[in-house]
Amino acid sequence: MKIKPLKIYILDPGLQQKSGSNFDVVKKAIIYLKKQGYELFVLISKNYSKEVIKELAKYGVKVIPVFSVTPYNRFLFSSNIKIYIGMIRQTILDLNNFKKEFGIADLIFWSMPMSPVQMIANLFLEISKINIFNIELTPQNFSDLAIKCYMKFKKKFYQRNDILYLSRDDFTTKIFNNFVNISIERYPQHTDSYSEIFERKRKKKFAVGIFGIQEIYKEDIFFDLIKKLLKLNCKVIIQDNKELVKKKFQSTKNIFFFKYEKNISDVFKQIDFGVYFFNPIRYKLLVSGIVNEAISFGLPMIIPKDNLASETQKIYNCELGYNWFRFNDLFHKIDYTIKNFEIIRKSSILASIAWNKKEGTNKYFRKILEEKCINIK
Repeated sequence: MKIKPLKIYILDPGLQQKSGSNFDVVKKAIIYLKKQGYELFVLISKNYSKEVIKELAKYGVKVIPVFSVTPYNRFLFSSNIKIYIGMIRQTILDLNNFKKEFGIADLIFWSMPMSPVQMIANLFLEISKINIFNIELTPQNFSDLAIKCYMKFKKKFYQRNDILYLSRDDFTTKIFNNFVNISIERYPQHTDSYSEIFERKRKKKFAVGIFGIQEIYKEDIFFDLIKKLLKLNCKVIIQDNKELVKKKFQSTKNIFFFKYEKNISDVFKQIDFGVYFFNPIRYKLLVSGIVNEAISFGLPMIIPKDNLASETQKIYNCELGYNWFRFNDLFHKIDYTIKNFEIIRKSSILASIAWNKKEGTNKYFRKILEEKCINIK
């Protein structure tokens, strides 16, 4: 008798565009799980781009617009608890309507990031035999109303033993359990795994990738940075998702552009090291997908100091940090990186080897399927 494949729902209320970490993580999940022969449904935001469905449909999955509330909803920072409770109820309603048509899954996987709205709504639903909920330290998880809701629904957390809370870092459990004392397991991070280190055949000219320019593009520092890199005879490849600066540099020799939709490893193969702008205060408790991918790939990445992303670099002995408030420090770090590139490159390769021994999307799902789904019949 032919055994029916596992039915898996991938839930991502924040998935709206064919770009960004939401799309990237879901796509990686689909690629891995489809190879195992599972029946997949992807539940996304109702405010979606047709490009999302068009792209994901190529993999033979059913993509269903389900969610009215996203993890990025501006009302997550509201002071009105009635609005907050209303978003929870709406999420419950959306998922129950979905269940009426498509039934119960063997496994549901809540992708990241999520807000307390989805986390609490999940406590009132039973649409799967096994329920995987991924937690991370986003600002909306610790707003005043979020903390009040954790307290309000505290008993409900302890009534569910079919929800498995997972984290992709070593810091989440300690911080989150100050509010809700639930079991949170550390699982591998969602990055590509590289069994072989890519060796770019570098010519005399360094190639430098610039990421996250929306953080500083209005500042003179960005243009000073480009001038410096060109003066150092570097080729510059800029991530410019919103085309903020492309027109200003379109005709400039040795400057090229890309958007997030491009496979990040294809960009990494073109550059010797990267410079990533992000506000370290906003990333104080956030891991960074680009930094993690860079570690996995073995690519040196210069980033602001004093945040979770730089702590991750420290763990793997490949930290290249600068003071966000003193951009001359960034220029010195670029000079240092170019001058000591071979030593830095060796450190990045060792970090990549260590990373890929324990992290990666494939390891994440393999661990779940082997350890958590063994009793599914």
